[in-house]
Amino acid sequence: MGEIALTTAGSRLIAAVRRQCAPEQIPKVLIGGLNVVWPVIRARGVVFGKNVAAYRAQSDEMVELLCGVEIADRFEDGGEVVCVETPGGTAVFATHVGPYRRLPETYGAIARWMRERGYRAAGGSMEVYGHWEADESRLRTEVYVFVAGH
Repeated sequence: MGEIALTTAGSRLIAAVRRQCAPEQIPKVLIGGLNVVWPVIRARGVVFGKNVAAYRAQSDEMVELLCGVEIADRFEDGGEVVCVETPGGTAVFATHVGPYRRLPETYGAIARWMRERGYRAAGGSMEVYGHWEADESRLRTEVYVFVAGH
C-alpha cells in the first residue's frame, strides 16, 4: 500500500448499474454488475477507461453500489445501464497494491489514519481499478474514503 493522504477526489463520468447488497456480497455483485455494463458500452462503441465502484452504506447490513466503467462522453441511458457521475469531494486516498481480497487491509489502514487525525467518514467510498494483471501482486486499486471533516 502506498502513502495515505487527504485529497480532493473529482467525480468521474461512468456507465453503471445500481445494486444493493450485504457487504460480504460486494465482490460477486460488483462482477455481476460490470458484466451487465461492458456489453452495453462495447455495443454502443463508447470510449471507456477503468472499472469503478462507488459505495454508500445504507445500514450495517446493506450497501448501495454503483458498478461502472469510466467513459469519455455522456450517452442516453439504456435499460438498467445509466450514465452517471460518481461522488466527489474531500477524501482520504491510498493506492492498494495486491489482490482484491486484501482490500480490507487498506481500508483498515485508512480508518486508523482517519482516527489518528480526527476525520469522520462521510458514508461513501470509491475504488478505481487499474488494468488487469494476471499476477495479483501487481494489481493496483485507488481507494477513496470520503470524509466529513474533523
